[in-house]
Amino acid sequence: MQSRLRPICTVAMIAVLVLAACSPQGPSLPSDPVEAVKLIADKQKDIKSQHFDLSLNLTLKAEGLPEDDPTAAFLKDFKASFTGAGDVDNATQNFQLKGTADLGILTAFLANGADEVALEVRKIGNTTHTKIADQDWTESTLDANTAESAGNSLNPEQLAEILKKAAKAEKLGDENVSGVDSHHYKVTLDSEELIAQVAALAAAQGSPADEAQLSQVRELLKDSEILVELWAGKADLLVRKETVTINLDLRNIPDAPPDMRLQIGVSLTLTNSKLNEPVTIEAPK
Repeated sequence: MQSRLRPICTVAMIAVLVLAACSPQGPSLPSDPVEAVKLIADKQKDIKSQHFDLSLNLTLKAEGLPEDDPTAAFLKDFKASFTGAGDVDNATQNFQLKGTADLGILTAFLANGADEVALEVRKIGNTTHTKIADQDWTESTLDANTAESAGNSLNPEQLAEILKKAAKAEKLGDENVSGVDSHHYKVTLDSEELIAQVAALAAAQGSPADEAQLSQVRELLKDSEILVELWAGKADLLVRKETVTINLDLRNIPDAPPDMRLQIGVSLTLTNSKLNEPVTIEAPK
């Protein structure tokens, strides 16, 4: 019996090896996590359109404000959240976003006593359409400087250079995101080095930052933490999910009471799908 099974097992093993060799393995990644993240960042230029699901949580906690300050009660322990979904057309830089927000004590004023306030935003060209709760749509137009600034986002090469100087990366266990086998990385950004790199980039583009302002920003962010996790598909390195966690501990705030301390927490999760599928983004009628 064993002699009969050996040829069958041998053929089966050969078949498995052939199938493994023929199946798509996707681009190889450098062993250095920072270099791998840089390669993933560069690969995102291949995304022309996408659908996304978004969740955002914000916390504010202020200490050291005078009791008679009207914002003291509001900032003592403020929490807000937003959950929504939308689409992006990178070719035209148009997008649409629809969801609901819980803005703490502000929600009741905006949503007529409801627990959440509905929010919808559509950007088409230089015009942004916004609808809050059951109010009518409002329009705003980006001026030339704002539109130019929005169009001058970091290109992959600039982002890769900033990551190289300001980030530490760690390879975590692979995961499956919405049916896509994905690499998982965690990136920790050095806030002071990040400021230095962004300032250097601005100077190279002919818009040097004011040194006094840079000094204030460094002082504000010296005790801050910025973490990014990303999940990139193994077959194409396109990001299927990313999280951003920002913890700011701000002291010596300009024009604020000397004993004031403001702690800000931001947690964002973005899940991407329908990559490079057609999207339709139209102005509200």
